[in-house]
Amino acid sequence: MLNLRPCTLTWLVLVSLTLMALAIGQAGLAGWGILALLLVSTFVKTWLVAEYFMGLRRVALRWRLIMAAYLVLVLSGIALAWWLAARAAA
Repeated sequence: MLNLRPCTLTWLVLVSLTLMALAIGQAGLAGWGILALLLVSTFVKTWLVAEYFMGLRRVALRWRLIMAAYLVLVLSGIALAWWLAARAAA
């Protein structure tokens, strides 16, 4: 196994998740499963950026929970907007 620094490994995961989202978009895939996959990958990417590049892993737990709650709120809004658009189109 490669001996990578945490920031390098984090960056590689971020790039991989971004390329996965790009491939899904280029393939034109849709549906609740794809939406869930993309929302989870977005949560993971944002959490990794907050933890490793914004330095939240060194702060009090309440700040990390505030960030997690914010992410859940935003991603829930995106899922709701997608659901409403899918209902309107049907």
